[in-house]
Amino acid sequence: MMWSEKYRPTKLAECVLSHLQPSEATFLDVSVESGMLPNLLFFGSPGTGKTTIATILCDDEKYSVRQFNGSLLGKEDVAKIGRMLTTRSLFHENRCIWIDEVDGMTHDGQRALRAMIEENVTYISWIFTANMRSSIIEPLQSRMICIDCSVSELSKRRLHIDGIVKRCESVLQSERVTNYPIDDIRKLVELHYPDIRQTLNQLQVRYARSLAA
Repeated sequence: MMWSEKYRPTKLAECVLSHLQPSEATFLDVSVESGMLPNLLFFGSPGTGKTTIATILCDDEKYSVRQFNGSLLGKEDVAKIGRMLTTRSLFHENRCIWIDEVDGMTHDGQRALRAMIEENVTYISWIFTANMRSSIIEPLQSRMICIDCSVSELSKRRLHIDGIVKRCESVLQSERVTNYPIDDIRKLVELHYPDIRQTLNQLQVRYARSLAA
């Protein structure tokens, strides 16, 4: 099994969030604890934790969750989602619609989505993930709380790398791998930064063989 999936965080406390603004990390904690999600857009380069955070927030014990791939959604598909929302959920009063890769939708599809959000403002939370914020129309962005998962400031980058290194150490310890130079782990993290998923994949390639030795 891929380590990037085997050790995917199931709680926000397990995520490496040092690249976010402190207020954003606190806000996500409060949202999870309260069970009241606003409309959220997570954007940034692949492997930076967008999908993991969205998975944690879209707790199917609290919400009736429907997930869609934005790259496969057209305007007509969005209309079908709208009709689906008119029916009552058998499990939870509150609903969560999670659209991954929303930047892959056409602008017509995004405009239809924006209209739907305006019509359903009380009991539905919308969670979007995207690689390119610039590919999302402004009227749709304005209806979301946008959280940048990319890293620009050097100080935050160092903190983020430190957090990923600790995460790698935790994975190795769970796999009972003990003979690893910490400098090698840091170099691996820096090589693939900020892609945490690829970092864990390469960590597995490098150290899983020691388990069979």
